[in-house]
Amino acid sequence: MGTRVYVSEQASKPRNAYVLAALDLAEPSPAWSTVIERLRAATASEGKLGRARSMLVYALARWGNIEEARKRIIAERARIIRELGRIEETINDATQGQEGSNQSYSNHLADIGTDYMEQEKNFYYASQEGHYLRALDEALERIERGEYGLCESCGDLIGDKRLKAVPSARLCIKCKSEAEKSQRGR
Repeated sequence: MGTRVYVSEQASKPRNAYVLAALDLAEPSPAWSTVIERLRAATASEGKLGRARSMLVYALARWGNIEEARKRIIAERARIIRELGRIEETINDATQGQEGSNQSYSNHLADIGTDYMEQEKNFYYASQEGHYLRALDEALERIERGEYGLCESCGDLIGDKRLKAVPSARLCIKCKSEAEKSQRGR
């Protein structure tokens, strides 16, 4: 108890904030807002992915944010899989229709061109949905590794609003904006 009082007096130092947060997490019912506040103070002096950041992600997970994100990602993943199934059915139906239309000469060339364009569009949509599905799977892996919600570029926390809008986000808004600007500048 004496050590904790001394550490409390020095709580403004990042290292001590980390120790206090660790002690708080050992309690049966920690005050989550205090734990998270202390861990955010401790992360201010850390490098990219230090212990305090990992602990902060752990604390946020225990607090419920990560579990909500996991549920959103799993629900979005299920939606994408259903959409991919619908696209596959559309592609299969179009392919079967084209095989039948090749035998009769009643189709106009413009109709055939439209059919091929629609099929290419479906292939493009399937490709995009496949990429998004992969990004969602990677987000689930980041949750398991304790890295979800941390920007892969600067190591800062990704805002809750961004994670709700884009559950597979790897970059914070600032880093994403910079990445998009550099892509446009090519």
